[in-house]
Amino acid sequence: MSLITLFDYHVARESGLPPCRAALQYILAGNGLFARGAREGLQVCMPLAECRVKGLVEIEPYLKLDYPRVPTALVSLMLCQAWLAADIEARPIEVLFHLHWNAHQWQLEIPPQAQGHAHAQPLGPALGSSYQRAIIEVHSHHALPPCFSDTDNADETGFRIFAVLGHIFTQPQLRVRVGLYGHYWPIPATWVFELPPNVMDGVHDD
Repeated sequence: MSLITLFDYHVARESGLPPCRAALQYILAGNGLFARGAREGLQVCMPLAECRVKGLVEIEPYLKLDYPRVPTALVSLMLCQAWLAADIEARPIEVLFHLHWNAHQWQLEIPPQAQGHAHAQPLGPALGSSYQRAIIEVHSHHALPPCFSDTDNADETGFRIFAVLGHIFTQPQLRVRVGLYGHYWPIPATWVFELPPNVMDGVHDD
């Protein structure tokens, strides 16, 4: 699959969608405005605005992940590393994780990063790094709730799945969304992750 343009626009006058040949495709349908994208291993058609448009067909949003869900063992490992993340004064700090599919299984990487009580930023060049490989990016919020902040919105501008681990010391929760070049779609964590019994799906805790 090769993309031929950055942006594309489609009006859904009949059922069925054309091949997605743009990095970001906007679709006007009978039930609203959608954003669509495709990359290796991941496809999404996310709702942006709900409205009724007479004369157009309705479409259904979707997330298509070509790989199995991230197993419970890796979710538990991320939670354990989040518990251990602390500064020299033993105060909890955030930690960032990258997940990519490595031929037959998910590979978890903890990149070199600058960490603090309210931030975790990868260090070094993106080219050839775990950031470039990642389909899924997760960061922890230690005792804080698993909410995406304005800073997260400013940083998470690519096309991948983003997640936040929060309330890790009491009732751990994992909140997940798909990011498509500045557009975001909250989704159930169980679409992407196999959750251990002690981790709740944050999107269902609103």
